[in-house]
Amino acid sequence: MKSTKASLLVQAKQGDAKAIATLLNQTLQPKGIRAKASVKNSCLYIMLEAIKTPPQQALVTFLRKSLGGLETDAWCTVRLYGRRASEEIPDWVEEFTIKPKNSQDIAVLARQGNAKAIAALINRKLQSDGVVAKVSIKDGCLQVMLEAAQTPNQEQMVSFLKSEVQMLEIQNIEKLRLYGKQSGDDFPDWQEEVTLPVNDSEPCKTQIANIDLQSASEATEPSSTLAAVQEIDGVGLSNQLYQVIQSTCYQCLSHKMSFEDDKTIHEMVQDFVDGLEANLKLDLDKFPQQVINIAESFGIQLERTQLKVIVSDATDSNFTGVRLAIQDLERVTREVLTTDFPEEDDSLKAFFSGAAQEVSAQMVGMTTMSQEAMIGAAIGTIIAPGIGSMVGGAIGEWFGGNKKQKVLEQLIDKYYKSRRKLVQEWEVLLQAIYTNLSKLLNETVSVKLLTYQEMDQAIDCYHQGNKYLEANIEEAVSFFEKSIVKSIQANPESVNIWSNMGFACNWSLKLYGLNKSLRDKALASLVTYQIVDRALDFPCQYDEQNKQNLEEAIKIYDRAIQLNPGLASIWSHKGYALNRLGRFEEALPVLCQALQIDRDCTTAYSNYGDAQQNLGRYEDAIAAYEEVIKLEPSNYQAWSDKGVCLYHLQKAQELLTVAKKLVELDPENFLIWYANAVCYALLEDKKLAIENLKEAIRLNAELSQLLAKANPDFAYLREDKRFQELMESSVGVDYAQLKMYLKEKQWREADQETASLIRLVIQKTSNSTEVKRNTLSKFPCNDLETIDRLWQEHSNGRLGFSVQKKISQESDGEQDFGSKIGWYVVDTDGDFSWRDNTDFDYNFKTMPDGHLPSSLWAGEDGWFENRRGRLIALLSRLDSCSTTEEDAES
Repeated sequence: MKSTKASLLVQAKQGDAKAIATLLNQTLQPKGIRAKASVKNSCLYIMLEAIKTPPQQALVTFLRKSLGGLETDAWCTVRLYGRRASEEIPDWVEEFTIKPKNSQDIAVLARQGNAKAIAALINRKLQSDGVVAKVSIKDGCLQVMLEAAQTPNQEQMVSFLKSEVQMLEIQNIEKLRLYGKQSGDDFPDWQEEVTLPVNDSEPCKTQIANIDLQSASEATEPSSTLAAVQEIDGVGLSNQLYQVIQSTCYQCLSHKMSFEDDKTIHEMVQDFVDGLEANLKLDLDKFPQQVINIAESFGIQLERTQLKVIVSDATDSNFTGVRLAIQDLERVTREVLTTDFPEEDDSLKAFFSGAAQEVSAQMVGMTTMSQEAMIGAAIGTIIAPGIGSMVGGAIGEWFGGNKKQKVLEQLIDKYYKSRRKLVQEWEVLLQAIYTNLSKLLNETVSVKLLTYQEMDQAIDCYHQGNKYLEANIEEAVSFFEKSIVKSIQANPESVNIWSNMGFACNWSLKLYGLNKSLRDKALASLVTYQIVDRALDFPCQYDEQNKQNLEEAIKIYDRAIQLNPGLASIWSHKGYALNRLGRFEEALPVLCQALQIDRDCTTAYSNYGDAQQNLGRYEDAIAAYEEVIKLEPSNYQAWSDKGVCLYHLQKAQELLTVAKKLVELDPENFLIWYANAVCYALLEDKKLAIENLKEAIRLNAELSQLLAKANPDFAYLREDKRFQELMESSVGVDYAQLKMYLKEKQWREADQETASLIRLVIQKTSNSTEVKRNTLSKFPCNDLETIDRLWQEHSNGRLGFSVQKKISQESDGEQDFGSKIGWYVVDTDGDFSWRDNTDFDYNFKTMPDGHLPSSLWAGEDGWFENRRGRLIALLSRLDSCSTTEEDAES
């Protein structure tokens, strides 16, 4: 049956891509344009094809208006592609956002109880699993029907949706009723109802102070009543027990795998096996008391004898495997002790000690390193080509020249496998202890713990998600560094210079930590906002692959949360990824959840502050950054973020306090001294503003002066002589003598002084007094502009490099230029020639415009030998300086 336009419109509003394409084609096909559409991850993709490239601007305007009228919650981002029908690669791509109805964020609509918005958010998470959710709300109950090709797993869906719905904090919802069925069936295969805490207030208050950070252990006094027992946080208890197993029972292995520079390989491997079994058993002896302490914090009383029995039973059943692994390791160690290692560099020693530490770290949730990578780290690409090597060329080179290479390869592989086997057997024992403990708690206080495997899998997912996140950051850094080369020449749209500078500072810090040279390198070029935005992509728009990395990271974090919703770090990383995608409103409840799990999670506070800052809620952002500072008083990034927000709020006095703290933390950062100068300028304290600006210029003259010239906060200082002098030179050159000669109209002396000053500046920037084209191309803009300005000011605009440049641009060739400024003249024989440096006219009344400064500064060479090329280089530098200043002022 053919669909009517009305039915197509209904389907389009529900997010049906085929219906959208059909409606578009009804309008576009008569114009020779064909549309294809698909929906994925809350993004509507539309491909527009025609014989010639479809007109981008007209189609974007048309589709923005048409699609906005659908008011659908099925997607919020539209990506358009235009291409010729005969081509596969698009000629253009453009992306824009469609706001949900009433211009409200979909997450906000969901929290207000909008069933369509709730369904859209849930389906966004379930899409990769092939599960579709239909949502309705009735009498305070959120009803969700889940269907897929195979009936969705009840336990997984209940766990996931309970967590997801609680995170959304939907108002006035008391119950969650879930149904699961196979697609096409009329009746569900299972159903389950879950009671939810009532949320009748604004979800996750934007003020950090209002976030409920009360953990389950502090919400109620320990009680022996059944009601209190039923309120035990099983997820929180699971994670604390898991953590204590990792921290306590891996102490011996972690200590033995520590890297010690002063030990030989033989000493390290011998130390590792010495007393190993006894030390492992000592770690097990510490475990019961740790469990008792944790249980008490949850209001649970356990007997030490019970826990000793649990450890003893698990040890009796599983320690044989550990003992056999130790014996095998001792046998391989004896082989290592009989082998000579002629080049015991750090990379080789790292395998026998530090590299193997990664095995332990993997188990305690610190990192993930594959078996192939671990072996490759030891034997390099010679043994495992293409795998990569932590040891690198040093090991490969050593093996390459060793006649016993094969024997050594086998020995290192054998040592790795035997030590890895030990860790695996130890892990089996610890899992058995946890399983027995879980049974005890279920029997005595009816609390159900997460399984050990679920928590292991959650950590694996967490690391997988981090890999995608790290790939995104690496791409951003790469783009960031490439942008540095072009940024000064770029002419992007800009906003207030301090905002740009703060943005650049924050992101260079986030990407590079406190590496001053890299941060300054970034700041030296990223003066304008769009370069920063394009390079760091917050929100991410510059590279489809980066966006996919972030979206994939979020999916994997969701799987981790489904397995173990009690890890704050997973929630925090998910919030960070959402921030990177520009989904700030959606990130806030995610980060609230992280903080409810761990009130000391500084990364969650920081990410929460970033989301609020990008939403323009600077007071709320400051509150978050202050929580970081309470926990880590020397956290440079938190102080810096707080300072940016205070500037936006124009709170100069508070900003000054922050700037002083930043100076204390990083006194060699010119930007912080510049920030101090801005604070004092806002407070109209000229003396201190100039003093701090002077220090910023000492640390980074060219950029500090560039920023100060463009910043409107220094407007009232422009006429101050001290400020003007600070702006004159980037290398500390004194122009007083030149000013005096020009003021007294001593043109010859001024010309000679100009030549001396140019050589002096070059000496300070290149340690050479020789004037060359390459040194002129790097001549400090401030100094060049100062010399030029002084000549113009004292000659009523008749003399100076800018005048020469203007005449050159208006001339018909080189000789015409020379004639106009009086450098190309007729000699006594009636022939034309270029003046030498002793023959310029210093009579102001007779000299033509642009005659001075002469080419004296360019050297004594003939015109065509060098002076000509040097003048061109100088005027070109003047032109590029002018462009840079215009960008800064914008």
